[in-house]
Amino acid sequence: MVVTRRQVGADPLETVLRLAVLLSAGASAPTAWAHLAETGDETLRAAAEAAGRGGDVGVPLRAAGAAWRDVAAIWTVAVETGAPLADTLRTV
Repeated sequence: MVVTRRQVGADPLETVLRLAVLLSAGASAPTAWAHLAETGDETLRAAAEAAGRGGDVGVPLRAAGAAWRDVAAIWTVAVETGAPLADTLRTV
């Protein structure tokens, strides 16, 4: 019998906390997303690509499903209002 493990995607809450730490440490948003994307997770890679080209990171996050919609909303509001990203993400 062969047992296969289903690949589980990145956890949105864990991702938000890791982003907050990276941003607090001085990483730019594109650098932080690129670092997280090194896991190979499709959602994180899409977010890193969007951030790298100066696009809306909320778009690929919203497309990733319900679990990511809150993260997308928080990210988009913080960017549009100029709120500090790290502090905003920590409030999740």
